Amino acid sequence: MKAMVEIEKIVDLLNSLDKKTKQKILEKMLISYDESPLSLEEKNLIKEANDDYKKGNVIRCKIGK
Repeated sequence: MKAMVEIEKIVDLLNSLDKKTKQKILEKMLISYDESPLSLEEKNLIKEANDDYKKGNVIRCKIGK
């Protein structure tokens, strides 16, 4: 059996929660983890990126400084 709840009620409920609880809910809703082994294509992309990094092919940025 499905229950229908108005979206406004859900928003009101979320707004009534403290920041830490809201953060936990959003993390569970939005963050997913993939623990499957890397594909050959993914392994090759990582190797290429590491090779580029070792050659100095990087973009320097000042974010966070």
